[in-house]
Amino acid sequence: MKTQRWSCLPLLLVLLVAPSMQQLRDQLDLVFVIDGSDSVGATNFEVLKKSILDYVLPQMNGQLYVGLIHYSTRRNDEVSMTADPQEFERQVNAVQYVGGETNTNVGIQWGLSTLMTSSAQPGAAKELIVVVDGVSRFPSDTQSVAEFTRGMGVKIWAIGVGQDVTQEELTSIAGDASTVLRTASFSALPAVDLQLAREEPLCHPKTYHPFTRHPETNHPKDHPNHHHHHPETYHTPDPAPPHHPSTHPATHHPARDGRPGGLCEEAVLVSGVGYRAHPTEANKYIQCYFPSETRTLAIVRECPFGLLWNDKQRLCDNYLRVHLAKDPCENGEVGSHPHEGNCRTFYNCEGGRSVPRCCPPGYLYDALSKGCSPCPACTEPCPALCSDIQFACTKYPVFDDFTVYRKWTRDGDVIVPCRNGTLFDISACECVDFKLPYVCPPNLDVSFARGSSGGRGTPESQITYQFSDVTLTGGSGIFDGVKSRVSVRTMPASAFDRPLVMRITYREADDVRKPVALASTSRCGHGGLVLLSLERGGIKLEMSSYGRTPIIFRLPTAGFKKEDLKELLLYHDREHLTVIAASGKLTYMRRAKVAVLPYLQCGLDFGNSEWMDGFNGTITRVQLLRCDPADLNIF
Repeated sequence: MKTQRWSCLPLLLVLLVAPSMQQLRDQLDLVFVIDGSDSVGATNFEVLKKSILDYVLPQMNGQLYVGLIHYSTRRNDEVSMTADPQEFERQVNAVQYVGGETNTNVGIQWGLSTLMTSSAQPGAAKELIVVVDGVSRFPSDTQSVAEFTRGMGVKIWAIGVGQDVTQEELTSIAGDASTVLRTASFSALPAVDLQLAREEPLCHPKTYHPFTRHPETNHPKDHPNHHHHHPETYHTPDPAPPHHPSTHPATHHPARDGRPGGLCEEAVLVSGVGYRAHPTEANKYIQCYFPSETRTLAIVRECPFGLLWNDKQRLCDNYLRVHLAKDPCENGEVGSHPHEGNCRTFYNCEGGRSVPRCCPPGYLYDALSKGCSPCPACTEPCPALCSDIQFACTKYPVFDDFTVYRKWTRDGDVIVPCRNGTLFDISACECVDFKLPYVCPPNLDVSFARGSSGGRGTPESQITYQFSDVTLTGGSGIFDGVKSRVSVRTMPASAFDRPLVMRITYREADDVRKPVALASTSRCGHGGLVLLSLERGGIKLEMSSYGRTPIIFRLPTAGFKKEDLKELLLYHDREHLTVIAASGKLTYMRRAKVAVLPYLQCGLDFGNSEWMDGFNGTITRVQLLRCDPADLNIF
């Protein structure tokens, strides 16, 4: 079963969100209803008070009247509504933490009373901001009082702090998921530049910035991304586990095999799983698993658009709250950089940090020109920020039985069975459909036997292959990086209508210092693009989708040794692409949702490409399969 999902809401920039700046100028009566129960604690209560003051005092321009109710078992304190910032600050500072039960119904009731009896602005809009860190003692009473309050024309924002609140109750208080916000902890609040909520999604067309440009893209003539296509929307793990890594004790844990340089070498170990920031991309992170004492499995995961990885809290966090050590915008060398989940999304450099933005409908973000370029097919909605935070995957594989998985609960780890017909996919962080046949032979298995000039795949596949300038020796092919290639030809009618698996086993002759092609589609005027290349520190996959905007998919290979054989596997079903790379004791994996053009019509060239230098080294296996193989588990 999936864990609960948090509903999408407009851009609510961290904890204390209220109506927009423009609405405040149009007269507003606002009351904070804050939880002062035992679970909050005196320290967090003072942090919350300071955050409220930091947030609201600059907004008090004479047209905003603000009050505050402090509740627990009963109403503890009331800050009378005032438009005087000094008076409001004095009263809030005088509020003392009491502790007690979480009787949220009492707080809302007194908040409504304050709004209705203390207003000095006839006709002003009335709103409550309810801040809680636990479930109400009387949920039904809380819901009834909230419904009555909303019926009186009061808008309620419900803000949950930590993991002891439920989405169901927050929504019952607010009445609408669009006015619900969750955040990780009180401790994150002081570092936040508190802003008011906007009534529009994150990527409303007017967020288009002058720096982007409408003129036609100036792609290099021979670059494979000269055509535009739609990029993928990445799968995101369910974001609300009962226990998440930020609540567990952490210890630094080197890679299990003791090899320096691997992705997991600097990971922080929490309950047997490692966490670390992605080495180059701020919106991604690495989770590390250890199938055995000698194996390391690293999964590259991506945060939702607008969230960046907070390595201290070990979760995806609002971009305003995350101070990056390696923000691409920090040194001023770039004006913007791409986000791979949507053709319109990108990160703009503002004030030395990455800020999520979108191109207008009908335009794509062009990574080459660093601007917005016309693309009539690029009309997919710009994503709204679905939550102020998102937690890392908390489901873990049982490596000898993928019909079940482990899951954190308050009582410790439990084993959860997948439903019939599904298996646990650690890259997806959920059980996924796994259709028969479980076992299938390759449609193409290139033989590198000495003296061979080429060969065929299975009869039904209608696939042939031909060697060009490849030295065959000892069951391997030696490629010179210039002319060597294996040309695989398929029938033009070969549409991508079934799963495709591509497997390549290789070893470089030299350190990779510039991109070299491992596999590429041939230029034939129709079909999609696939360009698989090795680059310094990683593997890069470029593909074209139905919109012909560039999909660029990278997997780091930190810790891979030049002299070791590497196994690379691409598994593309009808909806998702999984890339797995293994070398020695290290295995790295990444999964994404993609919708690409059929790319087998023109065949494939292995070890060479028309767009870049060829591969220099040894290839010992090339396979193509058009079904679900049994041995995808190479880790």
